[in-house]
Amino acid sequence: MTMQHWKRTIEQANRCFNLGEWVEARELYLQALALAQVLFERWADVDEAVAACVISHHNLADLHLSLGQPERV
Repeated sequence: MTMQHWKRTIEQANRCFNLGEWVEARELYLQALALAQVLFERWADVDEAVAACVISHHNLADLHLSLGQPERV
């Protein structure tokens, strides 16, 4: 698993989000978050690691807000 894998996953999730494919987007955002958490201590660039975790959480929160589920944010 690498940063590239995380980037591909988050980009795919964003495409699903933009197409209104909410279930698929949620699953991919959760995968991206899990990748970011697993890889956090392994990334050479600390700033990239933090950014990946923040972006993953933020995108998942945006999805729940779009679905009218603020309690899940």
